[in-house]
Amino acid sequence: MSKPYTPFTPAYDEVRHSFQQSYEVSRLETYNPYVLPYNTLGYTILIVYLQFSYSSRVRRFKYLVLLTICALSTHMLLYSRTLGLAYGLGVGPNAIWASVLAWTLIVFREPWRDARRLVGKKHDVGIPLLSWVLNRVNGPEPEPEPSHSNGTALNGDTITASSKGKEVTAMPDFEWQAMPSDFFRRLVWVHDLVLSFRQPHWSWQPTDSNSTRRTSHPSQLQPKQRQHPTLTTSIIRVSTFYLAIDTLKTIMLTDPYFLSLGFASTPSWLPTSSPHRSIKAYLLIRTARSILSYLGIFSALNLQFELTNLVSHHVLYLGTIIGDSSIPEVYEPLFGPFSAVLDDGLVAFWSRYWHGNLRFVFVSAGIWIARQLGYKEGSRQAKITIVIVAFLISGYGHGVCAYTVWGNRERALMQAAKAFAFFAVQPVGIVLQVWLLPRVMAVKEGRTRTVPSGRKVANVLFVMAWLWLTCPLLNDPFADGGTWLLEPLPISFVRGMGFSRDRRWWCWNGIPGRFVWDRERWWLSGLQVL
Repeated sequence: MSKPYTPFTPAYDEVRHSFQQSYEVSRLETYNPYVLPYNTLGYTILIVYLQFSYSSRVRRFKYLVLLTICALSTHMLLYSRTLGLAYGLGVGPNAIWASVLAWTLIVFREPWRDARRLVGKKHDVGIPLLSWVLNRVNGPEPEPEPSHSNGTALNGDTITASSKGKEVTAMPDFEWQAMPSDFFRRLVWVHDLVLSFRQPHWSWQPTDSNSTRRTSHPSQLQPKQRQHPTLTTSIIRVSTFYLAIDTLKTIMLTDPYFLSLGFASTPSWLPTSSPHRSIKAYLLIRTARSILSYLGIFSALNLQFELTNLVSHHVLYLGTIIGDSSIPEVYEPLFGPFSAVLDDGLVAFWSRYWHGNLRFVFVSAGIWIARQLGYKEGSRQAKITIVIVAFLISGYGHGVCAYTVWGNRERALMQAAKAFAFFAVQPVGIVLQVWLLPRVMAVKEGRTRTVPSGRKVANVLFVMAWLWLTCPLLNDPFADGGTWLLEPLPISFVRGMGFSRDRRWWCWNGIPGRFVWDRERWWLSGLQVL
């Protein structure tokens, strides 16, 4: 039975208030609050290990380090909760990313030997203020040796990376930096390795030869290709996605599905003459909710990306605070061209159109597993293994996110399994399209051939149909858990200017965190995220 709901009544605030009450009770009885720095201890251990990983004696303990980080991540996943990070959504990524990154940098990769960091020649550590201090204390960093233990040469602007098997030429004002021998410079190098989310300025950034998004490594960019977005352009981009999210949030308030009241609840925009349980109404509601969910995710990711570019380049980089790691030209567009989907369908949607924020981790795990299975690099078996592993890890990560969303606490495992299933079935859709479409599009005119324009349309229709069919597996757990209850923007222009019955301008309430000292459990002392 659908739950009663009237748009822009206290229902929105009532749901948030009920979540707050249940959280306060459970926080005292069952869960620990999300506290800094305790809940980032895994990253600290990883940084310390990598700082000394050049030593073979330290590397003997790598599995002990890995086990410790995984144990901390598991404990946080089971016993830490907060409403401050998108109603618990942020706890999952913070818990799982530390362990996944540890597996990547300790087992799947060997950064002490293989990693190279793209830095400016004028700021050899990539952080001008710290670079100035280090140069005053230690003097300029010595020139790198012409050879390294793995046979990788670093001569002037050119290195030969063993992982790629080919020479990579750096940009004229940039150079590759191996793990420095100096302690403090190595500390900066390791911090950048661990904290750089997309890792675009590292030599092992995976590329896709069929992708128009990844036609060249940042080190291969020519000066004429490097374009700094102007301050005006960055502000326009940020403002566009800000207003998009503001509009989407206002629309979502008219649908109880996005207020954690369940799929069966009737949206206010559904005509009263249309029975909610009719097939037509069901298709209309499901399609609208799928589109809104997609646009919400798309806009949120783009706003985060554009805002990072605006702050890092026009504030931090021009202010010479963090230096070369903030240059926008090494960051490729977050989303690729949709034309790739026209050409190759579902596989292109995930590999060339959708964002590749975590591709480094996914590809690293897949390559390592393919090698352990004895598959030759570039073989069909290796590529299939990489694709399957990538979707399984992605499913696991999103499942963990669904597990920690506060509204799912009573059915967390079921919701996590649904989110995992969405990604687990994507390889099935890819295989189905590869097998099905050529047979459907075949036209016999003396010989079998396909119609190019018709194939493009068929690719898009298949992708839309497949995602429409499977996306509730991902959308429902997060909507039920209360993710969309989050107020992502401090000021709502759409609501404040009267385009909604909820005419609030300021949308953030309360203080996001507080400093707490716990005498009995001192490790939980620190900044508590509410």
